[in-house]
Amino acid sequence: INAEYMGIIPPNRIMEETKTKLVDKLKKNKSYVIYDYSAPSDAIAEGLTNNECLTFLKIWSVQQDPSMLLSKLHANTALKRLQLDRNGFDHTALGFVGDLIKVNKGIEELVLDHNNIDSIGCHKLIAGLRLNSTIKYFSISSNKIGDEGAMGIAHYISEKNSLITMALGGNNITDKGVEYIAEALTKTTSLKHLHLWNNKITDKGAALLAKALKSNTSLVALSLHNNNIGDEGLKSLYDFLCEDHKLTTLNIERNIATSKGIELMKSLKSKKPSFSLRI
Repeated sequence: INAEYMGIIPPNRIMEETKTKLVDKLKKNKSYVIYDYSAPSDAIAEGLTNNECLTFLKIWSVQQDPSMLLSKLHANTALKRLQLDRNGFDHTALGFVGDLIKVNKGIEELVLDHNNIDSIGCHKLIAGLRLNSTIKYFSISSNKIGDEGAMGIAHYISEKNSLITMALGGNNITDKGVEYIAEALTKTTSLKHLHLWNNKITDKGAALLAKALKSNTSLVALSLHNNNIGDEGLKSLYDFLCEDHKLTTLNIERNIATSKGIELMKSLKSKKPSFSLRI
């Protein structure tokens, strides 16, 4: 992000602004990062609503009720990137995020990492996402959506032709959740990047992904590091990768495979010199 377009509102300065000055400041920039703020929500909401060129907004580690701010963003048609990390959103707040995504047809990137989102909260988001056809990048990493949330995400992946990147790392997803995602991979024609790092995926989950990817024509990058994949899972991935597929990048670092499985995967380089493998 170009620094000249970046407005940053930190907690040690925000109360120094009068409400009028704050609203005026928020009308001008293309990008804003707001974190740990203590100013009145109505001032921030008014300023951002009247900003006709705002394309990037990051609200980080904010403890106030976000409902007013999120509802005001419904009218902002320029907004493309919305990052809402580390806010500890409850189900009600996530409902407001879902409503925003439902009506704002310009947002292409949505980040909700580190928000303690469970499966119920995930489904509230998906209700809005299913009515949105512009999201290209969706990250809900480092939450706790589990297999039930993964099921909802899988339905979303299957339905949307706009989604390019889906990040699901650190969500306690097991092989059961991977089964839903694998099914979605057989249906999507747009998804290119899938991040499933730091979950609870075993050899069975790796085999399910490998099988599904045989009929997938879009995915180019898959992240599976920090899981519980052993030699059998690597063998499934190896056999799939020996076939002609668009996948060009695979990260399987920090799993539980032995040197036998690792050496097998490394041998892919002789068959596919341009393939990017992290193991």
